[in-house]
Amino acid sequence: FDRLVKNMRGMMDRLRVQERLIMKHCVSAGMPKTTFIKIFPGNETSKEWFDAEKSAGNPYSDKLGNVEHDVERCIYKLNQIEEETHLNIHGIKDINRRMSIGEAKARRAKKEMVEANLRLVISIAKKYTNRGLQFLDL
Repeated sequence: FDRLVKNMRGMMDRLRVQERLIMKHCVSAGMPKTTFIKIFPGNETSKEWFDAEKSAGNPYSDKLGNVEHDVERCIYKLNQIEEETHLNIHGIKDINRRMSIGEAKARRAKKEMVEANLRLVISIAKKYTNRGLQFLDL
């Protein structure tokens, strides 16, 4: 189970690195970050959004051509991640989100159980203090 979680986390880390690189390249070419954030989600493994922006006639469209090769390489790596996992990018992100939620619930449940056990131990120990034993001796 731990190996599976570790593998999934590794895939998610690789995915995030490539997405950040694509954003870095586009923003360095002059594309506003808000425009990138609006266009990119859902088009992670497709180059059509990039070609559309490159030919849109925006002030940064010409500069996008300079980073086209770098963006294509990142998109290729995202496609490789999809092939390795047999999942699409959205599916990988959804699984990672669910794993994080599950781990948080498990940590919270463990904390509550430890606190409940401590309360139980203290309540039992208090019963023995009436018999002449010191609380810290128990």
